[in-house]
Amino acid sequence: MLLALVLTANRFMTSIVNDNLQKRAETAVNLFASTTKGAVLSYDIASLEAFVQEVLNNPDITYARVIDANGRVFAEAGAEEFLKRDFSEDLAAIDVTDGVFDVFSNISEGGRVYGRVEIGIGVSTLQDSINNITKWTASIAIIEMLFVAVFSFLLGTVLTRQLSSLTTATSNMSSAISQGKFKGAKVEEKGNDELTEVARAFNALVDSLEKEQAKVQSYQAELEGFNKTLEEKIASRTQQLADAQQVLLQKEKMASIGQLAAGVAHEINNPIAYVKSNLVTLRKYSSAYARLCQQLHSVQISLQNNTSETHGLNNKPLNELENILQEHDFEYINEDIIDLLDETDTGLLRVSEIVKSLKGFSRVEDSNQAPINLNQCVKDTVKMLDSQIHDNASITLSLDDDLPLIKANAIQISQILTNLIVNASQAFNESHFGSGAETIKIYTHAYDNKVEVKVEDNGMGIAKQDLSRIFEPFFTTKSIGKGTGLGLSISYKIAKAHGGDLSVLSTPGLGSVFTLSLPTNLQMSE
Repeated sequence: MLLALVLTANRFMTSIVNDNLQKRAETAVNLFASTTKGAVLSYDIASLEAFVQEVLNNPDITYARVIDANGRVFAEAGAEEFLKRDFSEDLAAIDVTDGVFDVFSNISEGGRVYGRVEIGIGVSTLQDSINNITKWTASIAIIEMLFVAVFSFLLGTVLTRQLSSLTTATSNMSSAISQGKFKGAKVEEKGNDELTEVARAFNALVDSLEKEQAKVQSYQAELEGFNKTLEEKIASRTQQLADAQQVLLQKEKMASIGQLAAGVAHEINNPIAYVKSNLVTLRKYSSAYARLCQQLHSVQISLQNNTSETHGLNNKPLNELENILQEHDFEYINEDIIDLLDETDTGLLRVSEIVKSLKGFSRVEDSNQAPINLNQCVKDTVKMLDSQIHDNASITLSLDDDLPLIKANAIQISQILTNLIVNASQAFNESHFGSGAETIKIYTHAYDNKVEVKVEDNGMGIAKQDLSRIFEPFFTTKSIGKGTGLGLSISYKIAKAHGGDLSVLSTPGLGSVFTLSLPTNLQMSE
C-alpha cells in the first residue's frame, strides 16, 4: 500500500512538472510570436534576427526560428542539429524523444497567417526535476517503510507476547478442565487495549467454564446415583423375568409331561382292563378246577374204602363228578386258559414297555447325549401319543430303514417330536373333524451328513404374517388357555443346541410341514 502511495505521488508530481513545461512553452512561443509579429509584417529581417538571438538568452530554449507563410526562413539561431531536422510539434512532454520540446505559434493578422515562430525547449532540467522528485519520494518511502517495519516489530513483539500468554492459557485450559482446576488457566490483564479486553473475556470464559464444570460434576453425581438405582431395578426386574420364564418353561415341560401322561394312562388302561377281565375269568376257571379236584379226591377215597366185591360202588361221588364235567366245558377252558395267559402276558409286556418309556421321559433334566436311533425315537413318541390324538387325525409313518445313528439327547428330541405332533393334531379346524381326511405324515431320511424328520399335516396352515414369529417365545396362534407359546421356541433352541435346525413351510388352508434337521457327526457332550 505504501509503494502504491509512493508511485501515485511520483506520477502526480511528474504530471505537474509536465503541465508546467507545456504551459511555459505555450507562453514562451506566444510571447515570441507577439514580439516578432510587427517585424514579420514589415519584413524587418534585422529585427527578427535580433529577436531570435534575444530569445536564446533563455537557458532552456535550445533553438528559435521565424518563417513566412510559405516556409521560407526569415531568421533562426540555436543548436545546428535541431535546426537541420524537420520540425515536428510535441503535444505533450511525454512525447519528447530527442530531449527538446518543440512548439510553434502562428503569426496572423485579420484572419490571415503571415508566418510562424518555432522554438525548442530543452527538457533536461525537467528530467532532473523529475529524477529529484523520484529520489525524494523513494527516500521518503524507504524511511517510512523502515519506520513502519520498526514500529510493526515493536508492536508485533508486544502483541505476540500478549497473544502468547493467551495461547499458553488456552493450552492450559484443556488440562485444567480435565483436572477441574481453572485458576492456572487465567490470563493476566494489563492495560486497556483490545487484547486486554480479549483477556478479560477469556478470564470470564474460564470462570463460566468453572461454574459449568461444577454443575456438570453435580449432575454427574446425581446421574450416577440414578444409574445405580436403575441398574438395581433392572437387575431385580431381570431376575423376576428370569424366574417367570423358568416358571413358564417348567409349565411347558409339565404340559408336555401331562400330554404324555394322558396317553400313558390310556395305553396302560387298555391292557390292564383285559388283564383284569382275564383274571375274573381265570378265577372262575380256578374255582371250577378246585371243585373238580376236590370231587376227584372224594372219588379216590370212596374207591379205596368201598370195593365192588363186598359192598358195591357208591355212586354219589361219581354222580357229583359227572355233574361238574357237564357244568363246565373243560376242553374249552383248557384252550381259553392258554389264550388268557398269552393275552395277560402281552398286556403286561405292553405295560412294561410303556413304563420303560415313561421312565425315559421322567428324566427331563438329563442333558447327556448318546447314540440314538431316530426312527425308534419317532416310534416311541407316536406310541405314547397315539391314544391322545387318534380321535383327531391318523398318523402315517414313512421311515428310512437305512437311517444312521446320531448322537443326541433322546429325551429332548422326543420333546421336540411331542410338540410337533401335538401341534399338528391341533391344526385341524371344525370342517375337518369327522371327515376322515385328517392326516399327519411323519418322514425320516438322511442326506449330506444330516438326518431329517418331517411332520406334515393337512390342517388349516399358518398365516403368512405369523411365520416369521412362529419360533418366538410366548407367541402362539392358539386361543387363550390352550398354549403357552413356548413349545416351538423350546424345540427350536433344543435343535440349535444339537447343531441342527427347525424350520417350517406352510400354506394357509392346505397345511404345514415342520422339518427337524440334525447332524450325524455330532460329538457327544463330556
